[in-house]
Amino acid sequence: MADKKPVTNKDQAAKPEAVKPIKDQRYKVLVSFSDDKDNFSVYIAGRDIYPREGYKPSEKRVEYLLGSENNFKRPVIEPID
Repeated sequence: MADKKPVTNKDQAAKPEAVKPIKDQRYKVLVSFSDDKDNFSVYIAGRDIYPREGYKPSEKRVEYLLGSENNFKRPVIEPID
């Protein structure tokens, strides 16, 4: 039986709390990317708003882009107030 490393408060604190998507929310693009779930639409950091007009991403897709478990290892969008 393999020893499992116990989860500590330090381990739990290392991950930032995820931002939950809000229906019809618009997001500022922080990192340029091509969205493979939207026919490879290109979003340019500092210029574009996600999602583009006419595209409704899934909640799961928005969570992916808001989190750090994507190819960039950091959020690529952030909510606009």
